Amino acid sequence: MDKFARSFYSRVTLGLVVFQAAAVIACESVFFYYLSSRLATYRSNKGQGLPVYFAIFLASQIFQVLLVGDAIRMQNTIQIIGFFGFNMCSFIYSCLQIIQIHDAIIANNVESDADWWIICKAMLILVVIMIGICQIFYAWLSFRLYQEFGWKIYKKIGADLQKRRMYRDYHICLMLVKLDLFFFMGFCIQLLALTFDTYNAEYGFTIAALPVSLLTIMLAAYALKREKRKTMLVVFAGFLAASIYFIAKLFIIWAPRNQEKYQFTKKYLTAFAVLALMAVIVTITISIRCYRNFGRGLKPYLMQENPNVEMMQPGRSRMVLEEEDDDDEFTGSASPNSTRPFNPRPANVLSMQL
Repeated sequence: MDKFARSFYSRVTLGLVVFQAAAVIACESVFFYYLSSRLATYRSNKGQGLPVYFAIFLASQIFQVLLVGDAIRMQNTIQIIGFFGFNMCSFIYSCLQIIQIHDAIIANNVESDADWWIICKAMLILVVIMIGICQIFYAWLSFRLYQEFGWKIYKKIGADLQKRRMYRDYHICLMLVKLDLFFFMGFCIQLLALTFDTYNAEYGFTIAALPVSLLTIMLAAYALKREKRKTMLVVFAGFLAASIYFIAKLFIIWAPRNQEKYQFTKKYLTAFAVLALMAVIVTITISIRCYRNFGRGLKPYLMQENPNVEMMQPGRSRMVLEEEDDDDEFTGSASPNSTRPFNPRPANVLSMQL
């Protein structure tokens, strides 16, 4: 743990994310138990997708823990910012959940003062409040980690602004690719749960989209790090196809003929599809920038990338391995027992961070 999250702010951030995930999963589990045992719509075809949405929402909390853990391990400022945005999406999704379930409750003529519904409503509101409060703390913690990790990146890449911009674009794209994976998988799984006719062409198309999207994501991560131009062209084609797919699905979801089919799941699917489409469009934009950066000297830094290694600067003939106290390094003060020289942070490093 000391090497994984050595700084105070890293440990607090990781601890808070784990707490949020555990609390949300507990509240949603209580809510899901009452809903599945009391609400008739849950057991009907129109409500068949509801448990899938709960599962995906819970999976998003676990995904956030992994996202933050990976960001802290790699000391990645961009991924911390991406997590902050992802948690905001979780907050919006939790608010949307109340509206969607309320519609199902009205459709089933459930009395508003029913004991089980009062408990369910309390759990849903508690989830919104918890995520909202945690989001406020994440804003402050993200800023502190941005400063701390930015100093590390300054030491690795140095003062070369061009390489810093290329390094920033690479990590933005890599973070977006990870988010794309979650949105792609989540959306396809939701559609499969709502496709009752397994012999329908739409069902087969959605099944085929799962491995294709996964392959596209894997190729993107591979091509970005190793600067494979031909592979990136295949990735661009895959992302373009994904954009067309999400747009087509939005039209299908809102088509009048599918009004009954998506009666209680339309808002969920629309929110997921819009977020996925936005993520894909931004990913394509940043990927093009990364593609243009191929061959400009960033690849050696990426191939040797390690959170505990200070990368070779131009003109250096060796790599420096460090085992240091992150807090001391960040504040510019040396530990009383340290034998290494005082190495204050440059005054202009904030303006040079990613």
